[in-house]
Amino acid sequence: MTRRPRRNHSPAFKAKVALAALKEDITRFGAPEIMNTDQGSQFTWIDFITALKDADIRFNKNGKGALAGHPSGVQSDQWR
Repeated sequence: MTRRPRRNHSPAFKAKVALAALKEDITRFGAPEIMNTDQGSQFTWIDFITALKDADIRFNKNGKGALAGHPSGVQSDQWR
């Protein structure tokens, strides 16, 4: 069996993928009220933050306010 080399994608590549996913999700499902993210470079990239602001999405970069372990990052009562 041949092992595939591990890919170390650049922060710029990760940011572009995150931004494309955000735009596609907004188009398909509408904009959420709030976006909870970690502090990864793809989420602090100015174009990503601008897209959130343009869609009137509040954002939280410290991970607080999301249900622990819930994949959709559903907001808690703290943000209502």
